Amino acid sequence: MQTSMHKSMHYLGNVKISSAGVNLSLFNDAPFVGFPLKIYLETYPSYPGFDIVLVYTRDGFSTLTKRQFVYLPDKRRLSNPNNALYAVEIPPHELNTYDTFEWWIEAFDGNKISYYSNYGNNFRFRPRKIQFFSPHLEYAKIILPQECIINALPEPLVIEKEQKKEHEDKIVSHEVRVSIAVPGITDRYYPNNEDRFVAASIAIKAEAYSDIFSGVPDKEFLSFPLSFRSQKDGKFEYAWNLQPVLICNPKPGRYSYKIRFSSDGENWYWLGTQEGPLGGRDRAIIIK
Repeated sequence: MQTSMHKSMHYLGNVKISSAGVNLSLFNDAPFVGFPLKIYLETYPSYPGFDIVLVYTRDGFSTLTKRQFVYLPDKRRLSNPNNALYAVEIPPHELNTYDTFEWWIEAFDGNKISYYSNYGNNFRFRPRKIQFFSPHLEYAKIILPQECIINALPEPLVIEKEQKKEHEDKIVSHEVRVSIAVPGITDRYYPNNEDRFVAASIAIKAEAYSDIFSGVPDKEFLSFPLSFRSQKDGKFEYAWNLQPVLICNPKPGRYSYKIRFSSDGENWYWLGTQEGPLGGRDRAIIIK
């Protein structure tokens, strides 16, 4: 018999998983190594006291791990405002490429246990690493408000600080643009720009690394995040707008730079005259 201490759970579902800012499929996706795996679900009625547990094994049922779902008072994520939202998180250190996860959900409302388990078959995935492929650099000279010239990135890139002499009273903006392919992230369909921007910002760290940020050639090298521009042909495009740098009035001279990518902020994929763990030689910007 139901007591006054409990409410019967009539619905357990709309389960969603998220990794590195990317919403994943329950059946044909895998979370990314180095990021927590977040699992969300909904219940009806909207009640914060249901006992809901994620159960999973990483070693073929030799060991079972249980993690408690937590009630979230966030109505924006709900598919139905009359439901309640719960979430649980698997920490990054438990997500390794050599483990095969098998998991399901158990929920207890004080009267009965409900399961979310792919009809008893459970859910499975093997975590994967984020890998960077096919970086491409190009140069955009944007003469506001109308003209935009895009071509191959010159080496070195020479910038005249006295831009108004060439283009009268127009503002000239110089951009180094870079596109990168990351399977599972850049080739994914995103239903809206917000989801796309979150993935581009969380899963991928894209930066310019240069001594130009210190304003003096051959001085301290600093990093600055690139701006996400768009998704095209299975790639994300980022841009380094040099206009704010020029406003800071760096001294004339030859500056060095590279573009770099990372998923964890520690291990970097570099792009200079080459691509890879080192990225070849530095590229150059000459300020006149």
